Amino acid sequence: MRKFKNIKTFSGWPILLVLFLFSLVVRFWWFPENVYFGYDQARDAIVSQAIYTKRDLKLIGPSAAGESLFHGPFYWYLIGPIYLLFKGNPSYVLGYISLLNALGLFLIYLLGRELINEKVGIIASFLYSFSFSLSQYALYFANPSPAILSIMIFYLGWAFLIFREKQWAWILIGLGLGFSIQFEFFLIYLVIPTLIIPLVYWNDVKKRLNLRFFFLGLAFLVITLNTSFAQSSYT
Repeated sequence: MRKFKNIKTFSGWPILLVLFLFSLVVRFWWFPENVYFGYDQARDAIVSQAIYTKRDLKLIGPSAAGESLFHGPFYWYLIGPIYLLFKGNPSYVLGYISLLNALGLFLIYLLGRELINEKVGIIASFLYSFSFSLSQYALYFANPSPAILSIMIFYLGWAFLIFREKQWAWILIGLGLGFSIQFEFFLIYLVIPTLIIPLVYWNDVKKRLNLRFFFLGLAFLVITLNTSFAQSSYT
């Protein structure tokens, strides 16, 4: 098992905090002039607020392709409180999404650290802070935007499981995979690495196959994907 500095003695926090502030500047430099609000955003605003004000709970999310395929509804549950808090102003909701995107800097640091070392984690955070594609994704006012975080949580779970021998990482894997498919249905392709990684690291995964945490992770995956069953019955 790899050895890392204790969180309390880790000296790189000032660097990460500076990079985080820089990533916020990059994401909010042209904000809110670049806020796009169209039909999809208006629908999301109405539905997400109705969930809380009218208790109109949703099991099916926005359409993914035509009338037979849907994303999960968790995005609506995520943005609804922000709409209500700021009286329906979409700028604050997109600001919230951009903030979540910037927080991914800490996840990419952890992922780089677990896969290689702390120096690589810092470099990954530095690149993340001003990445053009990621900064543009922060302004993507739609349900796939938070998937940036859930995808990293998914891979971070595998990294903790294999390299740190953390059996509770099965929970991160289940949550990361489930929420990724919730936010963007086509991220179901993450099932492929879910099958490949255990084959490549079979000996490591087998040693960490704690049934209690494995089934907890599976339970969280099923819970986050329960809308898929609802969609099947609906269609």
